[in-house]
Amino acid sequence: MTIGLAALAALAMTPAFAAAAPSPIVDDDFSGGTAVANTWAVEPGFLRLKPAVSANFDGTALPADWSATSWDDPPTGTATVANGEVTVNGARVNTTENQSGAGGVLEFRAAFSGAGFQHVGFGDDFNQGPWAMFSTGGGGAELFARTRLTTASLSVDTPVVMPGFDPQVPHNYRIEWTASDVKFYVDGTLITTPPAAITDDMRPVISDFSSAAGAVTVDWIARSPYPASGTFESRVLEADDARAVWGTLTASPADGVTFETRTGNDPAAMSAYQPLGPGGAIQSPIGKLIQYKATLTSSDPNATPSVDSVSITYAVDATAPTTSIGSATVSGTTASVTFSSPDADVAWFECSLDGGAFSTCTSPTDFGGLSAGSHTIAVRAVDKAGNAGPAASRTVTVAGSGGPGGPGGPGGPGGGETDADAPDVTIGSRTRSVSASGKFKLRLTCPAEEQSCAIKVRIKLRGKTVASNSITLAGGQTAKVKLRLNSKARRKLARRGQLKPKAVVTARDAAGNSEKSKYSLTLR
Repeated sequence: MTIGLAALAALAMTPAFAAAAPSPIVDDDFSGGTAVANTWAVEPGFLRLKPAVSANFDGTALPADWSATSWDDPPTGTATVANGEVTVNGARVNTTENQSGAGGVLEFRAAFSGAGFQHVGFGDDFNQGPWAMFSTGGGGAELFARTRLTTASLSVDTPVVMPGFDPQVPHNYRIEWTASDVKFYVDGTLITTPPAAITDDMRPVISDFSSAAGAVTVDWIARSPYPASGTFESRVLEADDARAVWGTLTASPADGVTFETRTGNDPAAMSAYQPLGPGGAIQSPIGKLIQYKATLTSSDPNATPSVDSVSITYAVDATAPTTSIGSATVSGTTASVTFSSPDADVAWFECSLDGGAFSTCTSPTDFGGLSAGSHTIAVRAVDKAGNAGPAASRTVTVAGSGGPGGPGGPGGPGGGETDADAPDVTIGSRTRSVSASGKFKLRLTCPAEEQSCAIKVRIKLRGKTVASNSITLAGGQTAKVKLRLNSKARRKLARRGQLKPKAVVTARDAAGNSEKSKYSLTLR
């Protein structure tokens, strides 16, 4: 059958963040989910435990434990499985084994065509009793709830009367067979409860007597008992912003169901599953992607939880954290700075010297080998959503050495050489392999004659930046900078097999000299 769970992933604003509420994402197709154990999805939108006998009628053939028999001789009746349903015309379809003894629940979704002698329910072969079924009887204009105790007894027939009811459109039917009676339901409404102590074996049967008239179609059919528990894992759902801060997950209805979630920005690198907190609060971290796992439980073998919809809320954290510098001191040619942020969601800090590229730093941070004169140190905080806050800055002054020649003598402010050469940073192999998640590395070397190199690397494809990162190296040091392609570039690489972007490398030395270089790369 075609799965069509009517689920809603509604996205709402969390008050902690001053951002506009995202547009809702409506998810009404769970065909990408996985029945991990003992669950199944059925129309028109239910997630349930999978019972002992069940058929979705997917594919093009009956399930292995079902068979079809033509009523005609020679046989002309058919049972056609297509488009997620079975169409029975002039034939009988049933399970290959009977249910022993009294008791059980049969549920199905079906449409009758209005022809006579169309039946779906409990029975043997519908040639004779016993049976408990929904049937068009001999006429076809009405639908009846019918019971027959034995082959010798008469059938008790009750017309299905509901406002607006039309048996020729699909409805959900339920038959509860007990030791003393049978209850008939249509779309959750009890139609009749005739007393019927049926003790013979019966099984699920679908039948249409005449191939010359219309057919009966069934989307799915299920017979208890149900297992005590089962697990369903949703497909990965996606917010429209990587700064999504997840709010709550609620289900309708929620009885007998518990949930866990995991999040991330890469389907191959999601966080571990975590149970929901009080009120359905999602405990998983910030990320653009979310996936949930539903565990269904039941203590009644004739009953199952039924999840109609799932609602997930989130907010977009667009508020950047602030930074304050506590102190900035100079000792010789080394400046030391301390800093902090009042915000609780700071992931890391980044520092910059004299307008150079920002790189990760921790408080306190030292900047050594500074030349004489003024230097500006900037610090900014980056939160868990990736928002980089405004930089706080402090200017410090490194005094001249005042060597033997005094001011203006050798070693004094006017006596030494001034470093005016930009750093010539070199790059390693320009053909790189990219992981499935878009990650790769470039090897960079800071010249030995430099005290340090603050390096910013941007990977550009057709003029647009598709990856970037920063690193600070000591003079003579070689290290790898980690880069990761954005999702659009990853998809393009997957289609083409390789990309040929430019690596734009901006390097600034301790004296403030900077140089920008471009390199052609091949990414595979």
